[in-house]
Amino acid sequence: MRGRQRREQARIEKTDWDGRTLDSVRAGEMFEIVCIEDAAARLSALRFGMAEGSVVSCITRIPAGPVVLRRGRQEIAVGRGIARGICVRPCTECGLEAN
Repeated sequence: MRGRQRREQARIEKTDWDGRTLDSVRAGEMFEIVCIEDAAARLSALRFGMAEGSVVSCITRIPAGPVVLRRGRQEIAVGRGIARGICVRPCTECGLEAN
């Protein structure tokens, strides 16, 4: 899909989204990234292989600090401010396995 089609698909999928954001996930939880609202955050996530539609797991949440995520062998720490702008849904709803 091209960029415009992906954004349109993300808007459609966002209607199925239950309102959770990345800053609300718990350690050990697997989830799908539904949308990344900040363009700079979207680009950074893409560089780490964590784009919209990716299934990732939460390694830990550091108190008053970042959320640490894993996808495959890649780990990334996402600050709480950016995490509030990333929409997620639990993996039980997405029907996918972690990559």
